[in-house]
Amino acid sequence: MRCVAVPCLPETAGEPGLAAADLLLRGGQREFTARGALDRLERSARRV
Repeated sequence: MRCVAVPCLPETAGEPGLAAADLLLRGGQREFTARGALDRLERSARRV
């Protein structure tokens, strides 16, 4: 299972709990799209 972290506030992106995510969208909700997140996770899975 993969974990995507989307912080409510971009300034909280450095918190330790978010660092464990497979994909951290530091820009928060402004940066998130389902397609974009899925594409990035699929690309990272191919590199493993």
